[in-house]
Amino acid sequence: GFSTIYTYDFDPNKLNKIIEMITVRNCADGIILFPMNDLFSKPLIPFVSMSPVLPSDKIDYNTVSCDVYAYFDDIIKYLKDLGHEKIAFVGELNTLKKLDAYQKSLEKFNIPYDKDRTYILNERFERIGFCAVEKIIHEKDMPTAIVCAYDEIALAMIHSFSLYGIEIPKQISMIGINDVPMAAYSQVPLTTVRTFQEEQGEIAINLL
Repeated sequence: GFSTIYTYDFDPNKLNKIIEMITVRNCADGIILFPMNDLFSKPLIPFVSMSPVLPSDKIDYNTVSCDVYAYFDDIIKYLKDLGHEKIAFVGELNTLKKLDAYQKSLEKFNIPYDKDRTYILNERFERIGFCAVEKIIHEKDMPTAIVCAYDEIALAMIHSFSLYGIEIPKQISMIGINDVPMAAYSQVPLTTVRTFQEEQGEIAINLL
């Protein structure tokens, strides 16, 4: 067998046109989706979503993903046990589900949510980290801990903070998500959450 990869740049119209093209041309037996947007209709061939963001009230579908709410509970509990109350979140428009989990976990552990400690930027990957640091260093009341939506953001923030003489984790604790290989080799080894991506992929293929 063989596989084909299509990218849609987080454009829902492009995503749905790709799916329509695949099904009309009958060029695949199944689809593994990494969607961040709604599907307009259910694909006519078997599919598995690697993200639970599709509207289940419109389309029935199988999904494989980590429980974002469970691991955010672990993150916030870990930071609270270390004595942190000023916990910030840094992400982007495609990580709003993680933002929701962050807010709910703060509430669960009786930590007030402060919108001024939420940084959602119109950037991607490492660029988010650099831009977030530029905002945070000018805050009068800087956070003592930061949760990043994924590791690339955290790694960029560690580097950028060091340029301002701010030591991680001595002055600010930092946590990433996904446990990317480079996390273990950064100038400061990154505390991160493993989301078992290889295992998720294997389960999705077996489902198909």
